[in-house]
Amino acid sequence: MATGFNKIALPSGGIGTFEIQILNGTSTPANAIAGANNKKIYAVDIDARDNPTEDVYQKFWDAASATPGTDDEYMGLLGKAGRVTSYLFPRGKNFATDISTATTKEAIGNASATSPTGTVKVYLILG
Repeated sequence: MATGFNKIALPSGGIGTFEIQILNGTSTPANAIAGANNKKIYAVDIDARDNPTEDVYQKFWDAASATPGTDDEYMGLLGKAGRVTSYLFPRGKNFATDISTATTKEAIGNASATSPTGTVKVYLILG
């Protein structure tokens, strides 16, 4: 995931600034993706259509950097094999420090950190 990501700014309509981030799902963390403290995640899509044989786990840390398999996750989401799995947080999931995230084959809280076999894309709406 650390190889890069795209940011797309959304018009706020008077309710705040939002952005979409598109990440490549790997066990290498994308660190400090919010770039500031007190950010919220409003939605997560885990697109594992090109990863049909195994479930994946999207792990999030309330930190400017994280080490999968070592640092405890702040939040974790299951992405089902071969499909898009969506999560909505209407009031936003708050991250006080920053947001770091990675995609692994191992469940949340597992000490391993292996990248998915197939391609996984992760779409985030942050505000």
